[in-house]
Amino acid sequence: MLIRDLVPEDTDLLFALIGPDDLNMVSPPTRETMARFMEFFLRSTSLTSVAEVDGALVGQAQVRFNANGATAELSYATSKRHRERGVATRLAQDAIRRARLRTPAVEIWAKVAERNPASIRVLEKLGFEPAATTDPAFFSGKLKDEDRFYRLPARPRPTYL
Repeated sequence: MLIRDLVPEDTDLLFALIGPDDLNMVSPPTRETMARFMEFFLRSTSLTSVAEVDGALVGQAQVRFNANGATAELSYATSKRHRERGVATRLAQDAIRRARLRTPAVEIWAKVAERNPASIRVLEKLGFEPAATTDPAFFSGKLKDEDRFYRLPARPRPTYL
């Protein structure tokens, strides 16, 4: 499995990954929608990675930085055929590593549906802790009652004597 940056040429591969059968979407995205997603992913203050196996995308992860740069939101998704194989864990690890290279003291948040124990295990394995949030506007997308919030505390900057 290769984990790499998302590039403009990935539009068709991402289109094949994101669909109603794979990622539990209500309706399939159109090519126009995918083009807008790609434009957003590539121009925003986010870092987006993809996992590739045999020329096909099998997952994606993104860290979107808040306006203040001190906090970020992690999201990830994998195709149904590649779940329970460590893809989400590796993508999330890579996203966290890249976010901390960019901003070492960033605090990273994630939201996950309570009915998604596999994703909760990924977050807990990576050191995330359950947390309450006082600012749901920080999270992208609509919030649902079943959403739970997890927080990976910022690592303190080293101090030198």
